[in-house]
Amino acid sequence: MTMFVTMLVLACAPALAHAVGVNLGWNECIGGGGATNRNSACASNIGINVLYGSVVPPAGLTKVKSFEIVVDLLTQNPGFTPWWAVRGPGLCRSALQVGGDMNGQPGCADYLRGLAGAGTTTFTKGFAGMNDRARIVTIFVMDSSQVIPMDPAREYYAVRYTVLNVNTVGSSACTGCDEPACLVLNSVNLVQSDGLPSVVVSGAASSDVATWQGGLPGNCALVPVRNRTWGSIKSLYR
Repeated sequence: MTMFVTMLVLACAPALAHAVGVNLGWNECIGGGGATNRNSACASNIGINVLYGSVVPPAGLTKVKSFEIVVDLLTQNPGFTPWWAVRGPGLCRSALQVGGDMNGQPGCADYLRGLAGAGTTTFTKGFAGMNDRARIVTIFVMDSSQVIPMDPAREYYAVRYTVLNVNTVGSSACTGCDEPACLVLNSVNLVQSDGLPSVVVSGAASSDVATWQGGLPGNCALVPVRNRTWGSIKSLYR
């Protein structure tokens, strides 16, 4: 019965043809109408900014049990914008919430279905010696008994990042909310069970870049990972 309900939920999600790749959008997944830019008045400590990463898989994936997601953040400040220091000890704000349960969001298919919990997330400021950026790595793992085939004609939610507005104004404010920034969904590694091969999906299906306050001039593709192995990607944030 559980498997029947799960398949029914996925069957109700949009099933449009997409190019293989990844997307990043504000308010909703790109396939569901998400925005590529978000502007903020930066006038309150109340409120949230929600970013959805999604993936269009290649054909042939039948037992994906884990999503491993790499997002890069580039700030205008060459020493890193304090407002974007959102996770980890000693950083300016504790303001990043991460989820794999899409709570009925209608825009894309929900492969994880809340079965992978909160996952694990690392936030590495100044990774690879580049002080103006950070790398966010999130891993969701569900039990192998819950896997189902992925449909290459669907766009699937991969992750939801909620950036809180705490410490935006007032005596404890972290500066830089009003400064442009870029976020890039570099890759989603789709890890299969039973020894089946994993696939690193990268490159935009529609748009793998989400900007803040209009983004930065030039190319926001921070660290291209096209045609790299997952091991070489992980080595960048060790």
